[in-house]
Amino acid sequence: FNETNIPESDILGVMEGFYRNGKYYNCQKNTKYKIYMFFLHAAYPFRRLLHKAITFVKIIKRKIKRPT
Repeated sequence: FNETNIPESDILGVMEGFYRNGKYYNCQKNTKYKIYMFFLHAAYPFRRLLHKAITFVKIIKRKIKRPT
């Protein structure tokens, strides 16, 4: 999952690390973070499909419950 065709003038910054519970995590060097991001990006199409399926089921439930 990559953003494309974004002009450089629209980029506000690049995240290099973050703090959680007082501990600093470097995004470029932390192997656990890299693995987490790999799986997060790899799972994106499946999460999107799951969201659409859940939405579809909710719509069908609403149509069934609606009195005619």
